[in-house]
Amino acid sequence: MGVLLLGRGGADWEFTWRPDSDTTWHERRVLLAVGDGRSYLLRWTVADADWAASRQVQRRLVELFASAR
Repeated sequence: MGVLLLGRGGADWEFTWRPDSDTTWHERRVLLAVGDGRSYLLRWTVADADWAASRQVQRRLVELFASAR
C-alpha cells in the first residue's frame, strides 16, 4: 500500500498467515487517530488470492475515512 501519512497519527499493519487449511489469508489493519482521544481500527481480511483485487477499495475507504475527520 505504501506509506500511510496521517496528520493525527496512526499505524498500518499488513500480514499473511495460513491456519490449518489450504488457504493463505491476507490481512491489513489501519489504526486512525481522529482526535479527542478517539481512534478507529479498519480491518480487511481476504484470501491471499483476492488481495490484489481489494487494494483499490481499501485505499479509497482509508482516504474517505481520513478526509471525514
